[in-house]
Amino acid sequence: MSKQRTTLCYTTQHGWAICSTSNQVFASSSGVSISTPFRGSSTADWAKYVVPSYPLFRDIGRKSDPIKKANEIELDIPWTQIVSTTGGVPYHNGPNDGVVTLASMTHRTDMEYIEVPHTHYETMCSDQVAEIVAERYSRTLTAEH
Repeated sequence: MSKQRTTLCYTTQHGWAICSTSNQVFASSSGVSISTPFRGSSTADWAKYVVPSYPLFRDIGRKSDPIKKANEIELDIPWTQIVSTTGGVPYHNGPNDGVVTLASMTHRTDMEYIEVPHTHYETMCSDQVAEIVAERYSRTLTAEH
């Protein structure tokens, strides 16, 4: 399917949202993802058996359909992933922001990464993150006009 960019479309999504909407086809000019688990979660792989009624654990496992589909998307636009680097908890497999491992957030090779010293949830009320998103939006506007 051909993506026509006749109007500006800029997207910013936090965490799981970008992977869970990956089956929707839309034409975007650029985007920012925040603390997104592009490689999924090995914690969710075992946690889904402990709490089987919690759909997030099923959906965010490393071999789940949403994670596999999200990684099949080929980016041909400028994309920035904001990587939250603090708040580590001991039950994740490696350094993490309290929710997502840094390895999962930096799994893709087709985007720019910017690290911020926040936990997964602090990113949503961070002035630094807001400035990054605004600057990327401004770049998109400049490039489109």
